[in-house]
Amino acid sequence: MLKKAPKTKLAFFVAVAMALIATACNHGSVSTTPETTTTQATRSGPVVVAPPSTTTTQVAPKPITTILKEPTEPQARPTTKYFLIAKLRQTSEKRTIPVYSSPNGDLIIKEKYTDPHSGQERVRNNCDILIDFGSDCFPTDPTYWGARATFLVTNKDAKVGDQWAEVLLSTRPNGQTGWIETSNFEWKTHRHHIIVDLSDKTISVWEGEAPVDGSPDERKLLHHAQSIVGRPDRPTPEVASTFVTAKIFNNNKSRSQGGQGAAYGSWIFTIALFSDTLTEFGGGTPQVAIHGTNEPEKIGDTEFRGSSGCVRLHNNVIDNLAAIIEVGTPVSIIT
Repeated sequence: MLKKAPKTKLAFFVAVAMALIATACNHGSVSTTPETTTTQATRSGPVVVAPPSTTTTQVAPKPITTILKEPTEPQARPTTKYFLIAKLRQTSEKRTIPVYSSPNGDLIIKEKYTDPHSGQERVRNNCDILIDFGSDCFPTDPTYWGARATFLVTNKDAKVGDQWAEVLLSTRPNGQTGWIETSNFEWKTHRHHIIVDLSDKTISVWEGEAPVDGSPDERKLLHHAQSIVGRPDRPTPEVASTFVTAKIFNNNKSRSQGGQGAAYGSWIFTIALFSDTLTEFGGGTPQVAIHGTNEPEKIGDTEFRGSSGCVRLHNNVIDNLAAIIEVGTPVSIIT
């Protein structure tokens, strides 16, 4: 049997360990839980460089404690009611999802974006930098992370069973939409809504269907917590409506351990949003994500300048959210 160390020595070792953790890596923006794993060594994700090598069972969430003043009503509401998720298939082979400018219209095959340095509009002839897109610039199912392709429906007159739907694309520029045929997708109604408030650096999660017709909003607040958001020169973009595109269970692992890096904490939720000031990050697309952290002491620190655009949370908070948030959940980022 091992003997217990004297209390004085034990306290010393604990102090040293905490100091080492506190000085671990500091990072910027990133970029869901893969249902199947894929390998793609030549590309990197937003801030994430490689997909997870293995899948892991979700850990039980820890209780959340907060002293923040909770909002009494939602600060924003989703602008649409539905999202589409690709139907389950027997094969893991990727298929291309054509995107059109209108129902039965022209194919959208090139990515347009505005260079943040010159202000000029540019066009990429290939979509290698878009990790969820194939070389032909179309989304793929499954996605780069092995998740089922998901889109937030944006046409407000949409109804279940429509042959066509206008959807928000996870591409640059932010807010770009296109039309897809829905025959290979399931219609879903979202039950949760994530709201990030950049002004007070908080995140709140509401449950219940949010009416889009102006009727009373009776959603219930589930979680409210402090966060870290983008620093002034690399701000988290403000957007009325985006959505979770994927979930990655990271388990606080470094890349050498098969994870995405300990700096991202236990979970990573990528969202359909990209930095307005960065053209690339870590060799990949500067996609924004909501994730955990290995520097919890920075949350609430008024002297800390912030991330490179991502929203960082305490790991116990992201663990709780992972138990309820699904791909397709709407996200609003407000000030």
